[in-house]
Amino acid sequence: MGLIITLVIFVLSTVILAVTTYIGFAEQKELKEKAEAANKKSATSDAKADWHRFQARVLRVYTGNRASLGEQDKVFLDEVVKFKAGELSFAKGQEDEKEFKDLIDKFEKEMPWSPAKESDPSPTYDKRLADKDEEIKSLQKQLADAKDAEKTAKDEHEATKQQRKDDKNTFDKDLAKVKLETGEGLKTLQTSIKVEMDKSLANAVEKENALVAKQKAEGERDKALLARDNLDKKLSLVEADKRTLQVKIDDLQGRISILQERAGSTAAIGEAEILDAEATKILKNWNRDWRIVEIDRTGKSPYINLGRADKIAPQVTFSIHAVGPDGKLNPNPKGTLEVVEVRGEKMARTRITSIRNEKTDPIIKGDRLFNPTWDPYRRKRVAIAGLADMGMDGTDSSEDLRRLLARQNVDVDAYISTKSDKGPKIEGKGISSQTDYLILADSLDALNHPKAKVGAYGKDFGNMMKDMKKKAESNAVQVIRLQAYLDMIGYRPPKTTKDGN
Repeated sequence: MGLIITLVIFVLSTVILAVTTYIGFAEQKELKEKAEAANKKSATSDAKADWHRFQARVLRVYTGNRASLGEQDKVFLDEVVKFKAGELSFAKGQEDEKEFKDLIDKFEKEMPWSPAKESDPSPTYDKRLADKDEEIKSLQKQLADAKDAEKTAKDEHEATKQQRKDDKNTFDKDLAKVKLETGEGLKTLQTSIKVEMDKSLANAVEKENALVAKQKAEGERDKALLARDNLDKKLSLVEADKRTLQVKIDDLQGRISILQERAGSTAAIGEAEILDAEATKILKNWNRDWRIVEIDRTGKSPYINLGRADKIAPQVTFSIHAVGPDGKLNPNPKGTLEVVEVRGEKMARTRITSIRNEKTDPIIKGDRLFNPTWDPYRRKRVAIAGLADMGMDGTDSSEDLRRLLARQNVDVDAYISTKSDKGPKIEGKGISSQTDYLILADSLDALNHPKAKVGAYGKDFGNMMKDMKKKAESNAVQVIRLQAYLDMIGYRPPKTTKDGN
């Protein structure tokens, strides 16, 4: 009986072990299939992001806004050569591949480009626009010269007309005097009158010759007027061409904005671009030991070594960088974060607002923080030339930018206000050698501002932007684009829902 019981237990154990082993292998196979599907989906998303960024960079080159990418510049030019040859891997199979190829072929007819020789298109849209501006200046000078010639001819004609009137008055007086004279002095008077009349006749002949000369001058004046009219027409045509070019450039800038937004939303990471040259210079010499000291279990809320002792406050933002073997910050940011809560003298809790590549380059303990305009010991100073489109949605968010700067412990020395209907006005104490940065934002036309077409409002606004830039250059103030500045301080615009919130 004991042997039978042992045998039954052995058989049951064997059956149970077989069933559990089968179930375990089945679950492993299912997990493997899910992992392969996820990897395939990730590769497709990465290819789309690379494709959108590639399109944006190509369009920047054609508009003349190509920024140096260092070692990556050669890689980008090689990608352009491969795309023209139909050999660019991440472009194949994209829905708008043919549309973009046709657009590049159209550009090639007007602006030939040889990326294999590492040269820019000739000419770019910016160069063509500058040439039109020079042509307009030349025509305006010719028009001013024609107006000066017209005024001189008119003044000479009026002087001759007045002289003839004075001569006629003198002759009429002499004739009246002759009619009154009688008696013995008549003959003498007649002789005297004859002499005066001969003299007057000679003067009249001389004046007549002068009149002919003035009439000739009037003919020249009429020719000058005709030439001026022709110059006006030619100037109108050139200005029309300039407006057409500006529309094309605005369209390309719109395409670039859309592609940048697509690249960020496709990869779902809000990837940060490489900082401008000015930011890179600061990065090379960055020596602040601001870093991530701990990360919570979710990996979304890092803790940093800044706190009440450093006067840190919520909503201050930073970009996150790895440290290279030489101890310098990597210029390509890993992501961005925002301070949420101050926990102690040297501790604050933050939240990650964007991450470049969570799989291949995750944010880890020891990563460094970078924000050149936040300083716990000195309030930095900036000026803003233009309107701020912080959300890249075509709306004016200048007040939001000024509030953001106040939270970052930054003073605004000068900015352009559009509150008055009479005209734009520069507010603040003005740009000086104490100003750290001039942030170059957008014009009224770029944001389709309602006041852009009101009289000379838009023109005055543009002149104020130019004057602020000249003053910054004369005071050795660094000029940086708005988007590059936001990247430097680690700012990311809030995402909107489908209903616009």
